[in-house]
Amino acid sequence: MMPPGPSPEAGLAGVWRFVGAEMAPWTKPRKLARKDAPLLEYAIDFETSEVKGPPPLACKTAKYQSGVTYQSEMFAGKLSDAGAKKLAFGNSEVTTFRLTCGSAKDFYVDDHGDMKFADGDVIYTLERPTGMDTEQYTAGFSGPSFDCTKAKTAGEKLICTDAGLAAADKKLAAAYRALKGSLSAENFATFQSGQRAWIAYTMKSCGADAPSADAGSVTECMKTAYDNRTELLESAKVVRAGALTIEPRLRFRTRAAPETEESDIYPQMRGGPEADAFNAFIAQALKLHRWRMDDKTLFRYGDDTGGAPLHAHRSYSVDRFDARIVKLSITTSDFVGGRDEEIGTRTLTWDMRAGRAI
Repeated sequence: MMPPGPSPEAGLAGVWRFVGAEMAPWTKPRKLARKDAPLLEYAIDFETSEVKGPPPLACKTAKYQSGVTYQSEMFAGKLSDAGAKKLAFGNSEVTTFRLTCGSAKDFYVDDHGDMKFADGDVIYTLERPTGMDTEQYTAGFSGPSFDCTKAKTAGEKLICTDAGLAAADKKLAAAYRALKGSLSAENFATFQSGQRAWIAYTMKSCGADAPSADAGSVTECMKTAYDNRTELLESAKVVRAGALTIEPRLRFRTRAAPETEESDIYPQMRGGPEADAFNAFIAQALKLHRWRMDDKTLFRYGDDTGGAPLHAHRSYSVDRFDARIVKLSITTSDFVGGRDEEIGTRTLTWDMRAGRAI
């Protein structure tokens, strides 16, 4: 090891994320639970004289060293040749960064350029943040909305390892929870079933439902899909006027050829005798008896779409809702083939007292 100093080398300095955890090769194999790997999904920042991150590693008086460790000496000499191969250490000499803050902690660079760190019998993998705008990631928890020890598909694993995708997943989950807390059980059930179907569709459409996939293209596809979905769910709001409410409902459907996804959020009134006439008006005005993806004037290219997945998204906002008037803005965002996404807006106005459209 080089002599200790306050500045980390360039190969160590900056932000790393704990993206993987597994039982050490010298222990009995078992599946880890979240409580077994408390550092997972945290980011740590190695700075001059300081380490920012979770408590076991955070340090205000950090000293750094770098050097080489013989494979037989790694992890206090516990690592066998088979274990080294399993952890992606193919060389007999391994680049090592040592952090000293009270006690010394070693970080070993594996064959992929990631780092391995042992906390007891748990081996963590640390990776530089991937995805766009990596400079925005700082020390602290940076994981998704779900438990990454249970990630199975390539898509789930990508969400756990890519800080940008993890943030997108977290934002989408927050929008979904907000709906759960504000909607009636009946209307939330439409979002619940639709969201499950949408996740399955997105994983398949982006190629993330396979055990392995091209990380770059899948990540870009999923990030776009998650951001668009968040925007759609955030547009769904409950609005009240006295005893009456207007709540959003969701319809979701997909088609295989040409590949098309339709997400349709439309309003439903609840709470009084006025609701039935309004809901009948909405069903007629929005043509809820059919799906927009079946509209040949909208999806006019047939199968000649260039191979890109198509979509039909519809949502609404309530501009006015009182004892006299309901005024809605209906917004559509459709990719029907060709070059451009088509955006549309129309206004629906309902006379509450007369029980008719204006």
